Amino acid sequence: MGTAIRDAVTAGFWAIGAKGMMVSFLSSLAGMLLLVVGSGSIAIAAPAPLPQVGMVKKAMPAVVGIGVDKRTRIGFRFAGDNSFWEEFQKQYKREEKEFRKKGKPQWDPKSDSVTLDDIAVVGSGFFVDETGTVVTAEHVIEGHRQVYVTTWDKNIYRARVTRSSQENDVAVLKVEGGNGPFPFMPLADSEAVEIAEPVIAIGNPFGITFTVTSGIVSALNRSLGEGTSGLIQTDAPLNPGNSGGPLLNMDGEVIGVSHAIYTPATGQGGKGFNVGLAFAVPSNRVKELMRGKDEAEGMYIGIRLKGDGSPVVDSVDVGSPAHEAGLKPDDRILFVDGRKVNSSEDLLKQLSSKRPGKAVSIRLKRLGETISITIVPGRKE
Repeated sequence: MGTAIRDAVTAGFWAIGAKGMMVSFLSSLAGMLLLVVGSGSIAIAAPAPLPQVGMVKKAMPAVVGIGVDKRTRIGFRFAGDNSFWEEFQKQYKREEKEFRKKGKPQWDPKSDSVTLDDIAVVGSGFFVDETGTVVTAEHVIEGHRQVYVTTWDKNIYRARVTRSSQENDVAVLKVEGGNGPFPFMPLADSEAVEIAEPVIAIGNPFGITFTVTSGIVSALNRSLGEGTSGLIQTDAPLNPGNSGGPLLNMDGEVIGVSHAIYTPATGQGGKGFNVGLAFAVPSNRVKELMRGKDEAEGMYIGIRLKGDGSPVVDSVDVGSPAHEAGLKPDDRILFVDGRKVNSSEDLLKQLSSKRPGKAVSIRLKRLGETISITIVPGRKE
């Protein structure tokens, strides 16, 4: 028996070994196999389960789909070329206008007979407590009068928006009529996130529910140049429908909320999908929103920061409060109301607690000179 196996292994080794690059590895493998066979017994250990398998099994029931009336649709935020997103919005508005012209009866979102067939899952979310509090991306629920939450066990709940921040692209929902307790995910301290640490994303890409992808943290404090800065960058594959879903560390804690993907070009013909550049809103932003430090009042200053994580102004909106106060591109913000600013994330945290009409003292550095200005935030329309 041992001789037959030895001959088979040797023959196989030489046949494959002739290919070249596999010789050294297979040579070692053949030696090990021959040693085991020669001992008179074969013992094959079962592979140990990967640590993330158990974590994902525990986390999955806390992930939800965010659904709306099937007559409406929403996409995923794209950085870079926004042509696909803009055309999508224009097309939706044209169809909505035509729908109203024809006077077709609208589906009643308050109807009690709501099934999964009535709902389009347009994004993702996750429970953050056992009472039914759900976190998702603000752009997923924006403009929808009625939002639904679909769960792992195929239950459907109506949900109301309790808090939202357009600037941070985060919304907090509360399910109605739920019989908790609900499974939930803890929020990690996103300040402790490090580059190259492994991450797991769970969501509903293209409506394909409860899909798991993995990657690493590629960079921190990223800015997309659209007012949202301090983002976590990852190469975990995210696609339309992942918006609002959790980005998890290996302890099963949420470090970010899926926000956007970068594509060099968007549209048809295979374009507009993930190319390994995805972004998530840090979990600490969610914590602040849930504590009440949100921008529900629509605070507006009118600056965009550079994308390197520094608190340096990249551009200023003409006619904005920042423009009127004299803020200029390349100004480095040092202090906000006497509190030191260390990064773009830190700056956004401090500004997000301010309110329209209340003066904010800013100290900045411009061409080597320290300058003090006062900005009165406006109200975002």
